[in-house]
Amino acid sequence: MNCYTVCDGGVLLNIRLTPNARKNALLAELYISGDAKTYLKAAVTAVPEDGKANKALTKLLAKTLKIAPSHITLKQGETHRNKTFYINTLDTKIDTQNLISRITALTEEGSA
Repeated sequence: MNCYTVCDGGVLLNIRLTPNARKNALLAELYISGDAKTYLKAAVTAVPEDGKANKALTKLLAKTLKIAPSHITLKQGETHRNKTFYINTLDTKIDTQNLISRITALTEEGSA
């Protein structure tokens, strides 16, 4: 099961966020929700107030995936733990397949 979906011009990435964590990290673990949707687990130290945790997660994704934060948009889950981000690959130097490889590498770290 994948935590991402390839779509027109980019990738939709599902994230299960834990705010108020000890450190910022993509946890290399997958979470499967009750509706069988798969999410990559992530944690940030920011509090879930005024979008602070979402901003911290966007910054963490950008740093980890080596893309500009301006290419990452929160599409669903602004006030929920389960979130869906759109990562635009049209205007970046990274192609969709390369981005998928980076995401897959994150999830494989936890199973190694």
